[in-house]
Amino acid sequence: MKRFLLLLLVFLSPLAVKAQVPNQLVTLSSNGKYLVNSITGQPVFLTGEDGFLASLQLSNADVTTYLNDRASRGFNAIWLGVTDQLDQNNAPRDFSGNVPFDAAWFTNPDAAYWAHQDFVIQQAAALGITIFLQPSFVGNADGNVYDTPAYLASSAATVTAYGTFIGNRYKGFNNIVYVVGGDYNSAQTAVATKVADLASAIAAADPNHIITLEPCRVGTCSPANQDSVVSYGGVGSVPSYIRLNWAYDTQANVVAGCQAAFTNSSGGSFPPLMGEDWYELEHSITGFQVRQEGYWAILSGCYAGRLFGNGPIWSFNSTPSGNTSPSWQSQLSSAGSVSQQFMGQLMRSREHWLMVPDKTHAVLTAGFGSGSTLSVAARSSDGQTVIAYLSDGNATTKTINMSSIVSSSSTAIAWWYAPLTGAATLIGTFPNSGSQTFTAPSGSDWVLVIDDDAANLGAPGGGAGNNPVPSITSLNPSSATAGGPAFTLTVNGSGFISSSVVNFNGSARTTTFVSATQIKASILASDIATSGTANVTVTNPAPGGGTTPNFAFTISSSSNPVPTLASISPTSGLLGQSVALTLTGTNFISSSVVNFGSNPNTGGVVSNGGNTLTITIPAAQLNAAGTVSVTVTNPAPGGGTTGAQTFTVNNPVPSITTISPISATLNGLGFTLTVNGSNFVNGSVVNFNGTAKSTTFVSATQVTASILATDLLTIGNFPVTVSNPAPGGGTSGCDHKSAAGPRIPFSN
Repeated sequence: MKRFLLLLLVFLSPLAVKAQVPNQLVTLSSNGKYLVNSITGQPVFLTGEDGFLASLQLSNADVTTYLNDRASRGFNAIWLGVTDQLDQNNAPRDFSGNVPFDAAWFTNPDAAYWAHQDFVIQQAAALGITIFLQPSFVGNADGNVYDTPAYLASSAATVTAYGTFIGNRYKGFNNIVYVVGGDYNSAQTAVATKVADLASAIAAADPNHIITLEPCRVGTCSPANQDSVVSYGGVGSVPSYIRLNWAYDTQANVVAGCQAAFTNSSGGSFPPLMGEDWYELEHSITGFQVRQEGYWAILSGCYAGRLFGNGPIWSFNSTPSGNTSPSWQSQLSSAGSVSQQFMGQLMRSREHWLMVPDKTHAVLTAGFGSGSTLSVAARSSDGQTVIAYLSDGNATTKTINMSSIVSSSSTAIAWWYAPLTGAATLIGTFPNSGSQTFTAPSGSDWVLVIDDDAANLGAPGGGAGNNPVPSITSLNPSSATAGGPAFTLTVNGSGFISSSVVNFNGSARTTTFVSATQIKASILASDIATSGTANVTVTNPAPGGGTTPNFAFTISSSSNPVPTLASISPTSGLLGQSVALTLTGTNFISSSVVNFGSNPNTGGVVSNGGNTLTITIPAAQLNAAGTVSVTVTNPAPGGGTTGAQTFTVNNPVPSITTISPISATLNGLGFTLTVNGSNFVNGSVVNFNGTAKSTTFVSATQVTASILATDLLTIGNFPVTVSNPAPGGGTSGCDHKSAAGPRIPFSN
């Protein structure tokens, strides 16, 4: 999501371990080493998420939907921005149109706006969710954006008053952790002093709650492997109100980052947290990779927990964020969301607060791999449990030093835990001595859990070690025509495992496992020979397991209708960008195919009695400017194809940022002009002083043009622009520079 840089705040004070704050969902343990719920007295593992714009972008009904879903999955922490000037729609107003301040930024807080923030935070508290509250997003590392202009324009007294307002407003809540900073460059002293004023004022007004800061991630600042402690220059320089060590790393660096955070936290009272890693659906991160980085982080030292991120969820599909699709609602059950849920269940079933990373491979002694196949392990400091995450499944055999387990019975018990489903499978018992090899059940990633058998901990994840009970949410297709051919039925739901079986009218059918939320079955032509309603169920075998309730599949007696297509909306889109297409006509069905040029697209949503069909056309199909024929086909039996509607793929409007060189000598030789910017296409033309020049397309961000000697016969300012051809397209703007000496400056 965002990239925070928060190095050294101004006012520092010595470290001190505080008495445990009562009645808090999350506070610091009495020894300062882990998080605890002071109501129940139990250690807390943070299963969190970045929901940054929830209180700004969503209606009250959507807030309730979002929070209820997260609570149902065991999420207990949400990172929330309570003000924003850039990422949300209609910034800085909330969903109801209220502004945070009725005067200058940070001053005269608006009563209705802040009452809504209170509502969201109280809703979270009722569900046992702690809010990681960000009162201000600085943004000076991105330029003069976000709250940076307000910090520069505000006095220290104004910023301090805002911090006091925040602290006083939320000191009585029991579900708050404050986060300061936000794309923050501490080298800008005028801003850094104000950020310190804000943090100090919050701490002075509210001594009850933890404050943390998100540092700069590896690759954008020095030193690498940033966390809160490093940002302050070491344990001895951390202000007393900073109580949580926030690590921030890219997917490739979470292991090194959390190992460093663990070491940096060991000298003080700062439990290490993976506050932000790379997000699902951003940076091309897949569901597997987002699950992998989560386990890498937790078992490499960030034992306090992890805040997971998903692009459409943190932004709630705001336009400025660029995460407009898929819908945030669809991502509530994404692979990353489900994996975060099951990882939380696993860690809460073991002594997560005592986990020590196996940095030297003393526990996982062989088969640990490297790079994208890296496997990592951690051991509880009392020797009760070893947890190892195996990225490459059964590709390599893993060797465990069994003496890592301390047991009064000299016996260890081992389990396989499936991070895709949360199912635990008993492997067996072993002596807690020597080495033992383990090979995962499949090529997918797995978690190996080994415990002291005498501890009687039960199955990892809190279950009984049984297969889960499956459930069905939808079928695709949901109907077929009697007498039709065999087809593949996609079953969506939850709790599916590799041995799940789809039953069609009581008969087991060949089933392919896709994920914990999807399986596919081969349905025979004989299964749909007669019209009526067929019952579809899914069965998971023992131990545990079970069969879902019947889910209806309609077998129609008539052929598929012939569709018609009256209009499409929108009728145009930009080159290389996906488009959500709404088609209006008649006789659309669930198996209708949208033909975008020569590309068939399935899986659209039919509504309005079959008169509306919506589908997302992927960016890869908008790969050439021009017109595309759009039709809809209903498959046999019956069916047919509509007449065509025309969709126009437009070239974008180009923009110039720099040119090189920026001047030339009067009567000099011709040369090649390099133009840098954005939205260039194959066909872009560079105009020099109003004349089109021979242009070479290099990339979307660069073109070159041949400038002739005859273009350099006059002193002056020569405008340089770039034109993209129709359809769409247009000409960039230009900036004029003054002439100087015998050289010919030209503008970009």
